[in-house]
Amino acid sequence: MLVAHGSGDLWVAAVAPGGAAEFESRAVDVAGREELWRHPLQGRPRAVLVTGNWVLLALDDEPPRCLLLSAADGAIVHIADGDWEPVTATPGQVILRRRLGARHWLAGRSQVDGRELWEHEVNSAAVVAVSPDGATLYEIAYRQLRAHDPRTGDQLWSVPLPEQFRDSIAASITVAGDVAYVFLRPSGLEVQPLTANVVALALAEATTLPVATP
Repeated sequence: MLVAHGSGDLWVAAVAPGGAAEFESRAVDVAGREELWRHPLQGRPRAVLVTGNWVLLALDDEPPRCLLLSAADGAIVHIADGDWEPVTATPGQVILRRRLGARHWLAGRSQVDGRELWEHEVNSAAVVAVSPDGATLYEIAYRQLRAHDPRTGDQLWSVPLPEQFRDSIAASITVAGDVAYVFLRPSGLEVQPLTANVVALALAEATTLPVATP
């Protein structure tokens, strides 16, 4: 079962009722303990994201698809064919990743009407996050930290990462204020111990200076 929290008391789950092979999405008002809507799904749900007026559901099907549903009533607003997965969101945009073989793209869609605003190709290992105010989209790939405008996808700046990243891969990034916390894991295909570390980077003035952490 996949569960995602929307605004207020709205929660959306993708479930298989009674362990059946068929799946469905359900929206629940947890405060009022009321089911708001349910929607049958053709395919196995892989990811769900609730943001603003929309529910995004990535489905493993033949072919794979991503559904854009209305959070108000579960109605289908748009169906995107292909291997799409919701990544994150800002107050005005939803950010998705699209895969086609070994190639990956990031795309921004409007929170107002669901239309695609921009798309650009990214490294398959790229990790992304948005600033708390939703004004900046950050992307780490090729040992570079890039900042983008989430409204247009335009790159604002790009800077190299510190030496700590030379033999590591960024597994995730979380932005809090002017600091990005990057979770690193060892690179390479050889068997590695389950060790990792977190590097905190100052984002002010497009720098990647490590900052002290407790």
